[in-house]
Amino acid sequence: MTKRAVTLLVGILLVAAPCAFAQQKTITGTVTSEQGAPLAGVSVLIKGKTTSSATNRTGNYSIRADVGQVLQFR
Repeated sequence: MTKRAVTLLVGILLVAAPCAFAQQKTITGTVTSEQGAPLAGVSVLIKGKTTSSATNRTGNYSIRADVGQVLQFR
């Protein structure tokens, strides 16, 4: 391989590596009151991001987040 080809290959690997390790998961759950009643309309956000979801009428939610991200409920 030429020096240019090796440099290009290393560059591609450096750019692609973080994408391979970013693992997104779908997180599901139910938000309830202290009495155990489901809470509808609660905002579920990923801390520091603009990604959000909301609970449905039975308090259930689903949101995609990277491993290690923190959820906030409002």
